[in-house]
Amino acid sequence: MEPYGNNSPIDNILKNRGSTPYHICYESKDILKDIEMLKSEGFVLISKLSEAPAINQKNFAFCIIEK
Repeated sequence: MEPYGNNSPIDNILKNRGSTPYHICYESKDILKDIEMLKSEGFVLISKLSEAPAINQKNFAFCIIEK
């Protein structure tokens, strides 16, 4: 990840953690279908589906594996 401009939300993460993996992002042709598939595999949706300015307003959601 990198900032998309001045005062980017990612600035504090980079300042605190440096250059390190933060999360993994995958592109999806059908995000709603893929979210349901992930949930069936034990993932938990931890954010609502939203548009991301950093990736041209494409939809995204955060999921974590719950084990």
